[in-house]
Amino acid sequence: MKKAVFIFMIFSSYIVAQTGRLRNLEEEIYRNNREGKHKLSQAKLLATLEKQNLSEAERVQLVFLMAATFRSINDYGSAIRYLKKAKHLSEYADEKDSLQMNINAEMAFAYFDDNNYTESEKIIKQIAAKNYKNLDADSKAYVIMQQGYIYFLRKEYRAAEKEYDLALSILKRTSACNQPAVLVKMMQLYSAENNLQKVDAVYRNCISQADSCKILKYKIYATEEINTIYQQHNDKEKLFLYSKVLDSLNKLYDREKNLSDMHVENEAFLENKNAKQQNFSIVTMVISAVVVVFLLVLGIYFYRRSTYYKKEKGKFKLELEQLKEELKIYSQAQFSNETEENDILNSQSLNKRQKEILRLIAKGCTNKEIAEKLSVTEATVKYHIRNLYAALDIKNRKEVIMRLSRKE
Repeated sequence: MKKAVFIFMIFSSYIVAQTGRLRNLEEEIYRNNREGKHKLSQAKLLATLEKQNLSEAERVQLVFLMAATFRSINDYGSAIRYLKKAKHLSEYADEKDSLQMNINAEMAFAYFDDNNYTESEKIIKQIAAKNYKNLDADSKAYVIMQQGYIYFLRKEYRAAEKEYDLALSILKRTSACNQPAVLVKMMQLYSAENNLQKVDAVYRNCISQADSCKILKYKIYATEEINTIYQQHNDKEKLFLYSKVLDSLNKLYDREKNLSDMHVENEAFLENKNAKQQNFSIVTMVISAVVVVFLLVLGIYFYRRSTYYKKEKGKFKLELEQLKEELKIYSQAQFSNETEENDILNSQSLNKRQKEILRLIAKGCTNKEIAEKLSVTEATVKYHIRNLYAALDIKNRKEVIMRLSRKE
């Protein structure tokens, strides 16, 4: 008994470790993307997607992260394709509403970054209509910020500023280091209103935030914007000043990128080496666990067999005779239905799960009842029913029942 508990604890720990690794992978992907290590992100995601023991929700999350990776390198077409695939997969996953809300937000970001503001605003309004339910605070702030920018493009400056202030208040509480994403948009707004004093103040705030968080890309982003602003306002003195700042930041960025590329190659090598070692360790652990469980089950089986064999022998003989008689009667009664049913249920076009669903349909079970009996979601049942209809050239539930109950 102690061995059984020990084995259970090992497998429970393994499942928890799998969940933790996926969460750690998500954090690693976002970190890699921020640092420009997109190839490393892609390699890790593809390797994880090849695993067989993933739930539908985990597959959705991995495809979602792949989309985010493509968006971070400005390949918005690929990002949107992956997001549509993730949304399709989420139909069969638990926590469907939560997954789809985050997918919709990411799709709004992708359309926005691709300057397709019409499509982006459609999705933003759908998200807002649901009161941003199931959306994390950072994503909510970015959705609100993007709505503000769309107002800005329409020259609805007061509405834009209101949205920016709301987004900024959220980020201050939850993700202070990402405030520059909104502050740069506010610089554009104040420039359009010819309030250059506010532009300078917001720029200083933006640089201060980027410095405290050590995020170089936000310093470059803000400096590029203020450089553009003073170019538009034909202020040659400040244009010259910020051009020099931008040049120095770009040189620093190039140097960091070269170092990052070296780290990518080094990490890829170490990852490959560690993966081989880890796979060997996991395989060894699993084989050992399986052997222990097998021996434990085998021991229990023989113990029970030796204990109860004599006691049950007489009862078994009596039950066997009764069973033979029942089978004979059942066979005669069901003979006329057997051939047609077997023709369908023995079809090579159907898998085991589809045949189980056919039998439950024949008993008059609803999709919900079938899902409960098989311990799957109702969406999964619908998916299997569509496939078996196509395999058997059957159009509806009525035809399934007629074919299963038809007599020769």
